[in-house]
Amino acid sequence: MYRKIILALSAALVVFGLSLATGCKENTDPGETKSAEPKQSAQVHPASPAADLKAKEHTDELEKDLVAAPDFTLPDQNGKEVKLSDLIGKKIVVLEWANWDCPFVKWHYNEKTFAHLIDKYAEYDNIVWLTINSTHYASRQDNLSWAKQHNLNHSILADPSGAVGRLYGATNTPQLVIIDMQGHIAYEGAIDNAPMGKTPQDTAFVNYVDQALTELTAGKPITTPRTKPYGCTVKYSSP
Repeated sequence: MYRKIILALSAALVVFGLSLATGCKENTDPGETKSAEPKQSAQVHPASPAADLKAKEHTDELEKDLVAAPDFTLPDQNGKEVKLSDLIGKKIVVLEWANWDCPFVKWHYNEKTFAHLIDKYAEYDNIVWLTINSTHYASRQDNLSWAKQHNLNHSILADPSGAVGRLYGATNTPQLVIIDMQGHIAYEGAIDNAPMGKTPQDTAFVNYVDQALTELTAGKPITTPRTKPYGCTVKYSSP
């Protein structure tokens, strides 16, 4: 009898222990949170060399985009009107901004810098040189006198209003612009890297216009399409 009672009590205790253990396992402390599984960080794959090269080529192409030269009509020293669009498709056009009172311009004319270039490329029937005077107080007669003084045969255009100079963003005299036969601005900037004949220390002399014309006539890309002009500021009329 006692043995049966002891066995029953033992069985009850076992059942109670199992229930207690199961309850503890299922009832987690409310303040306890499960740790989140670590997120995988996003992997950044570096661009392939081919993709880098393609992007660079695209950028280079954008930088090579040429700007169309604005059209204009101006009278030369003899009163003849010169229209740029009449030359596009037939000639390479060199525009040279000048001011007869500017010492930098005087230096180049005394050294015959422009005359030598004009003579050098005279064998090319498709190159024309146009000087533009955007000085507000300069007259056509002043341009004619300058042409006679320096034995010039090319056109010197009067732009006293400064409309054409401003159209091209001319800031200095001398300042040069080369327009290719398709009517695009192929070069703009200084005549060379030697103001008053003085090149920077440890720098070789470069005539940018001569270099650009040589490359352009040979059908080659221009090595230096843009430079910073030097000289006097263009003496525009007041806006």
